[in-house]
Amino acid sequence: MVEWNAITGHASQVLADLKKKLSLYQRGKQVKIGISTDPEARWKKHAKSHKHDWEKMIVVYKTSSHKSVSFIETELIAFCADKYPDKIENEVLGGGGINKPEDFDTFYVYFLVK
Repeated sequence: MVEWNAITGHASQVLADLKKKLSLYQRGKQVKIGISTDPEARWKKHAKSHKHDWEKMIVVYKTSSHKSVSFIETELIAFCADKYPDKIENEVLGGGGINKPEDFDTFYVYFLVK
């Protein structure tokens, strides 16, 4: 299931709000933070994985900037790893970006929860 709760805006202006959202969603749950150009298709891949059994994906940020989506992902992973180290399931700190970002107009940050 994909829940759309995306905000937009300059990365530096929305980061604090996204950290608050992350704090709320992680309560009692495991979290993974990711980026995508197509959240619905990405959810289908996560849902098929028997490795994690994710409950849902929450799309929290939408931008036309590849740089911003990578920055937000990295900052949120670092925030969660520091503040809630037992809740985060990301294996790397993010920021790797999207392959061929020039092929896309819109980028999203999402949380997976279980």
